[in-house]
Amino acid sequence: MAGATLVLLGTVKLVAPVAVEELVDMVWQLPIHHITRWLQLEVLHCSTMEKDSGTCYQVVCLENPACSRRPIRVTITDECPGGPCASEPAHFDLSGKAIGALAIHGQADQLRAAGVLRVVYRRVPCTFRESSYSSPTIGLHVDAGANPYYMAFVVEYQEGYGDLASVEIQPAGGSFIPMQQMRSAVWKVNSGSALTGPFNVRLTSGESGKVIVAQAVIPVDWSADATYRSMVNF
Repeated sequence: MAGATLVLLGTVKLVAPVAVEELVDMVWQLPIHHITRWLQLEVLHCSTMEKDSGTCYQVVCLENPACSRRPIRVTITDECPGGPCASEPAHFDLSGKAIGALAIHGQADQLRAAGVLRVVYRRVPCTFRESSYSSPTIGLHVDAGANPYYMAFVVEYQEGYGDLASVEIQPAGGSFIPMQQMRSAVWKVNSGSALTGPFNVRLTSGESGKVIVAQAVIPVDWSADATYRSMVNF
């Protein structure tokens, strides 16, 4: 296991030493129903790994008295290239909601006020559930600035280990065009001519190499800042 840093304003003062190694072993042995619900959060992450957006982690804090010592699972949605990230080998910047989810019931405010927290983390497959029996299909959230000459979107609800080796888009009557991954989970393509839908999108998993195609996932009359659901997932 590795240590990470979760940063808010202020500093943390530990009131007592904790046998972290023993606690970590115990935490990771918890059955899945003891893990808090999946949090689809705006989690900024900086690490030695590249293209980390879209990947999923279990995160748990152990050393603060307000820590519940139960892990939450989060999805990396963006990167933080500067500030505290520059001096840490791995860094998670969680929202106040996420900090509260790490806390003992009724002590969320105390944990949010603690400042810098030492956490333990591990990478896990992304698993989203809309009900006890079904998984959601991949969604594409079109960027607010998209237009016929510039298509960009975020891939959402991707199951598995989350990283994508490539994303390609096929406009009506055309061939598949490679898209470029931006600093976060956004994939984009610029075109010298107007691109028209419906669009097929081909995704290749970086973990398994599996290829799936979302047929006509973005319709002819698509709109910027809209989300379109496919019929596929990894």
